[in-house]
Amino acid sequence: VGPVPVPALSQMVEAETIRHRICSPTSVAMVLGALGAPAAAAEIAALAYCAEHDRYGVWPAGVWAASRRGALGYVAALDSWECARELLARGLPLVVSEAHGPGGLPGSPLPETAGHLLVLRGLRAGRVLVNEPAAATADAVPMEYDLEAFGRAWLGHGGIAYVLVAPTPLPPGPNRPR
Repeated sequence: VGPVPVPALSQMVEAETIRHRICSPTSVAMVLGALGAPAAAAEIAALAYCAEHDRYGVWPAGVWAASRRGALGYVAALDSWECARELLARGLPLVVSEAHGPGGLPGSPLPETAGHLLVLRGLRAGRVLVNEPAAATADAVPMEYDLEAFGRAWLGHGGIAYVLVAPTPLPPGPNRPR
């Protein structure tokens, strides 16, 4: 399924003070670009920042930040690949939350993580196609992971995904402005 075309952005090219903390806003910015509403990672980070928790990765805040750029969305907890396949088949990339210990996700730029967000943009022959915001440069952002290893890191970590869609204008009606 896929790959869904998603622009590549690296969080590692942002300001030193935030670059290791903005995987969620960077992933949201990539999906916004795929939806036709391009945004800079730092812009989305400023919108998504949760001062109460001093975090950029509070899941509802990421969806809210996307809404400020015109996208609609929600946070879902998926328990299998079935829903992800269906959403990808509809052209919707997903921002997903994964965690893995040392060696748990071969090829990841992060040797281990208690929580990291990235864009799932396709599935192909036992491989997961992603945009990895922790890659050093935008050119290195499009990556592939082993399906089973990624499934353990994502579905085994709760299967959290942000599902974002571009809003469809409502047709004119009796109670809507023209």
